[in-house]
Amino acid sequence: SMPENMEDSELPVARACVIGGGAFGTALGMVLASKNAKVMVWVRCPDQAAEVNKTRENKKYLPGVSMPENMEDSELPVARACVIGGGAFGTALGMVLASKNAKVMVWVRCPDQAAEVNKTRENKKYLPGVSMPENME
Repeated sequence: SMPENMEDSELPVARACVIGGGAFGTALGMVLASKNAKVMVWVRCPDQAAEVNKTRENKKYLPGVSMPENMEDSELPVARACVIGGGAFGTALGMVLASKNAKVMVWVRCPDQAAEVNKTRENKKYLPGVSMPENME
């Protein structure tokens, strides 16, 4: 739930990145943009990003809905990223970002897990048998 001193129209961030340019990601980005955040929607395909930015509409996944000016699609919005959560999803997401040459830090709750993952370059607990790239820690 929201803190008592926060109104429904307030958003505690000025910038946001949404991963996924399908219908849900586009709609989520539009909600964040409507709250005055500058929003970047990360998509897999550079052609989709260019088309959406040019037409201001995600014709493939959300046709007929115009995107606000403070929202844009991008193939990869950052050179550095921090992923919160070192489970299977967080590790896999970090690996996708790292594969696009971003420097990625995955934040985990347990220092022992972080030390083990950094030492072995593998998240044996949640994603065994998959090696992490060097630009990910």
